[in-house]
Amino acid sequence: MEGYEFPVKWVTEGGASLLVPDSPAPRKGSIPFYNPVAAFNRDVSLLVVASLGVERPRVADAMAGVGSRSVRYALLGAYVEANDLSPSSLSLLLRSARANGVSDSIGVQSTDARVFLSAESAPNRRFDLVDVDPFGSPAPYLDSALAAVKSGGILAFTATDLATLCGRYPRASMEKYGAFTFRSEFCHEVAVRILISYAYRRARLQGLSVCPLLSFYADHYVRVFLRVTVKGPVGPELANGFVVYSWADKRRLWGNDPRDLIQRAPAGAELGGPVWLGELSTPPFVQGLLSKLEGLKGQLERPQRVEKLLKALMDEFGYPPFYYLVPTLVRGGNPPMDAVLSKLRERGVRCSPTHFDGQGIRFDPGAEDPSRFLSGLLKP
Repeated sequence: MEGYEFPVKWVTEGGASLLVPDSPAPRKGSIPFYNPVAAFNRDVSLLVVASLGVERPRVADAMAGVGSRSVRYALLGAYVEANDLSPSSLSLLLRSARANGVSDSIGVQSTDARVFLSAESAPNRRFDLVDVDPFGSPAPYLDSALAAVKSGGILAFTATDLATLCGRYPRASMEKYGAFTFRSEFCHEVAVRILISYAYRRARLQGLSVCPLLSFYADHYVRVFLRVTVKGPVGPELANGFVVYSWADKRRLWGNDPRDLIQRAPAGAELGGPVWLGELSTPPFVQGLLSKLEGLKGQLERPQRVEKLLKALMDEFGYPPFYYLVPTLVRGGNPPMDAVLSKLRERGVRCSPTHFDGQGIRFDPGAEDPSRFLSGLLKP
């Protein structure tokens, strides 16, 4: 197509027509990038915007790229301020906006995301939802993003630096998030809890508080939606905590006092945190998304997957933090998950699968060795 130094094509996502680069993978340089796998991320985000309860919500797409998120938000009825450093990306975005008839619903800026969000942080300019979707860590952008959200609004952000958050690069985790981390079979949940804790701590410095509305792991990224409000009293059990983990027996302890945890932990246990110790999502909010899903299925690319995720999150509420992997507990065997859940429920144990891992399970073994607890219950 004329006007571009790279091949482009039209695609359809969630009912929106998008002009995108005809390139299979991101490249170094100025060529924009479109990721069709992230359509699911955008589906969930669209549902959240639809739940804002505002007639025409004002949304910030701080790293808009080729505009797939911005255009879909605008088709939903939002007014979107779209920002990106790449002129080529913004050119594609504007073409897509015109093709979908939403040019009047999208404003375009081209600057660093932090500069963009800081300029929009005056009380009369803040957004109902701020969306930060970087390549890598969201940490550099959270201060300016928090400042740009209305009180009662939502901050949404994605993290793809899971190698850092999941323990491969513990020094990088400390540098980026001020948190210890370690390798474990439940590392993706640790990643979410580190991110929420980090956002919570940054918010408190601005006189704000955050509450997790929806958090999940999918396709090698983590996505978090937080309600942002003026700071109020918060119980310590919902603030920063720590977790210690023993590889030997898969036992994990958590609480607010790291010294106490270390004293009670088995020899060789590792310390992680600060982490968020409350729920990762809010049940009424997730239920509200489910109730809106049917009316929006025509605007979603993968509505069945969205529904499956939301129902899984509803099932996970009310359990202690940090799921277990059945194969690591039942040593020498890998029983089907349905059989494990059925057997545990027959024995009166409350349990649930987790969306974090197809072999993951949530239950409370108490102070016992979870391997012995589960193996004992699964015996005929």
